[in-house]
Amino acid sequence: MGPDKETDANLKDLLLSLTAEDLKFLCGMFRLRLGGSKGDLVERLISSDYTAGEIADPANEIAFGVLVEGFVPKNAWADILVDHGLASSGSRHTLLLLLIENRLMYPKGTLEALNPSQLREVYFDVFGRVPTTAPASIVGELLDAFGFVGASNQAGTSPEQNSKAKSDFDYDIALSFAGEDRSIARQLAARLHSKGVRAFMDEYERTELWGKDLSDEFRSRFGEKTRYVLVLASSHYAVKDWTDFEFTVAKKEAGRRRREFILPVRLDDTPLPGLRSAIAYLSLKELGVDGIVEEIIRKLRLQE
Repeated sequence: MGPDKETDANLKDLLLSLTAEDLKFLCGMFRLRLGGSKGDLVERLISSDYTAGEIADPANEIAFGVLVEGFVPKNAWADILVDHGLASSGSRHTLLLLLIENRLMYPKGTLEALNPSQLREVYFDVFGRVPTTAPASIVGELLDAFGFVGASNQAGTSPEQNSKAKSDFDYDIALSFAGEDRSIARQLAARLHSKGVRAFMDEYERTELWGKDLSDEFRSRFGEKTRYVLVLASSHYAVKDWTDFEFTVAKKEAGRRRREFILPVRLDDTPLPGLRSAIAYLSLKELGVDGIVEEIIRKLRLQE
């Protein structure tokens, strides 16, 4: 499961802090069986094929959301769901879970939707003392306390609102990868979403894509709808029909852009036909998932 026993222990403590219903939500989100006691649900999540980080990200968002849902204006969450064509009815907790399920939970925007009095109450609940700093500093401390790394440095009320003000892109980045490399893509996408980056990954939009012509849908998602395409180059990527299609679309779109568009990441030493040798790569082996994610965030900030 996780990289070490300490990570698993931390994850277990986090999961045990959630209600049984929220644990069932997480199991459903990861397509795991829902039956059994609270302890069964926790063990099922920990012993699954998903990494500790993949499970901890939405679990942490739930813990954060539970803390603030009594204060946040309902329309602050409902409007995000409406903007994405999703249902927006139900309790605040229902809206919270919908946001998390669809990778639309923006902790910084949520905190900034609170008035100063509400923000102080949340701060006191977390730290057991009243804040003595300005609201912006309070928001940063709360984000850091929940481990939302880098979120306190994002400008504006949410990444979605910021990016919409600056571009017409639906996604900040689209992940192109071979099926054999899906586990790595999942880790990258989960980390990116936890930091407010709008990343396209096919399984996140399974319901929306159901019954549609994937050629048409992917042509736009790996083309004009995204700011960058992240290519996970590997021996598998180089020989698959769908990756060839996505890469061809991305190359065509790259020809229309005034700056770089395809961001290649090497998973192994396999060369990627069709990409000039002078194009700079990043290496997963050298940087790891977290290092790649941080580089993506820096890249996005260069365009802000």
